[in-house]
Amino acid sequence: MNPLSFRVKVKHRHLLPGRVSLKAAAIVMNALRIAVRAQAAFLNARRNTRGRLAKLQRESVTMSLVGVEKGSGVLVIESESSTLLDVPGAAFSELIAEINRPNDVPPHVGMQRALLTLESLFRRESDVGVEELEFTDKDGNVARVDFETMARIRSAFEEQARAEGVETIALTGRLLELDLARQSFRVHTAGDEVETIGYTGMMEQVVRDALNAFVVATVATSAGHQDLLSLEIIENVPEGRFSERRSLDSIVSEQGISPLDDFDALGPVKK
Repeated sequence: MNPLSFRVKVKHRHLLPGRVSLKAAAIVMNALRIAVRAQAAFLNARRNTRGRLAKLQRESVTMSLVGVEKGSGVLVIESESSTLLDVPGAAFSELIAEINRPNDVPPHVGMQRALLTLESLFRRESDVGVEELEFTDKDGNVARVDFETMARIRSAFEEQARAEGVETIALTGRLLELDLARQSFRVHTAGDEVETIGYTGMMEQVVRDALNAFVVATVATSAGHQDLLSLEIIENVPEGRFSERRSLDSIVSEQGISPLDDFDALGPVKK
């Protein structure tokens, strides 16, 4: 089967047209992986597709950045699936639909969480300095994201959480401890407090990438537990007292844990 191709055009504020920073490309790919995992978990919750997903998990939930179209600033992303269900294609289309979603249509929470990982690209003080992203799926559907779009998505996400009676708070600090077995991590705040936060497999890669980084973690709190909703890495923060650093390899070796590859463990994702 021929690879499925998706495109994301990146428009930087301070780079010449047609150029894309590696950091921006990495953040975009992380968002897409979260979207694919959210879509896989959603399908996994539907009994009539569960049998098919065993093969899908092995063969389809992998996307590759294959290049940048010359002079355009367009990331070309491919996914090759040998199964009937096209999770990456469906996820990409759902992502576009969520960006373009009318106010009277219920949100896709998994896609919102994926999009929120893009927030750091649009911050005024960001050294990446992205002005706009343009997503195009295999059918030619297009959606554009800029600073105002991200603010709208964040607001809708928090409003949905409040409507469901979920209390959310933002915790700021450095992510220094990661427990892969228990799927939790700790944020050391500037106030000398340590906050333990749980996460789902859908968010594993973004949590791994944030190890040792200064972050803003939006979490849901209930019955003494804090569960990760979104995680944003903050750039250009002075080291200060956050000098301790742990490598991911040392944590994996210490805990004897391998990366998550069984999407059954993700549990259902609300749509």
